Amino acid sequence: MCYFEEYPEETELITFGKMENRGITGRADNGIIVFVDSYSNVEVGLGETWICRLLRGRGLSQYYLAWPIEKVVKKQIAVESKTGSSAEDKSFVAQGNDKLFSKMLSDGKYTAYRSLNGLWLQLVPNENGNIGCKDNSVAIEGLDGFIAGQFPRILEYVCRDDSFLIKLEE
Repeated sequence: MCYFEEYPEETELITFGKMENRGITGRADNGIIVFVDSYSNVEVGLGETWICRLLRGRGLSQYYLAWPIEKVVKKQIAVESKTGSSAEDKSFVAQGNDKLFSKMLSDGKYTAYRSLNGLWLQLVPNENGNIGCKDNSVAIEGLDGFIAGQFPRILEYVCRDDSFLIKLEE
């Protein structure tokens, strides 16, 4: 699971994308089907990603109920040609299987949290973190199984307070 400071440990990022006869569903990191809890009164659309509290369904069910807490909105990157800045100035760029670059990263230490399915990575500035940042770059061991393809590649991200939520796979 991907853990966030404001929410308890049973929260997880869920992307809802399937229409079942019982409503919109998604999958938890461990592959279990997740239904939106009808009592939440939150409208969830296909393809949307939400931070959700998960509760096991009634009895011996094989599914979970999701209580959507906060919608994850994709960051729109504006390109300003007049000032000479580009989309890469405000992006996260995968420079290799385990190296990320962004001008928004500052020198220091970070802690990284990765969702079990490898789709999301959260970087949080932390003076006790175990990931060093130098020259706006971080190297994170173990990402090589989750970032593949052509490099460099611009990754989608969301800013939350002083942390970054980065989508690794498409």
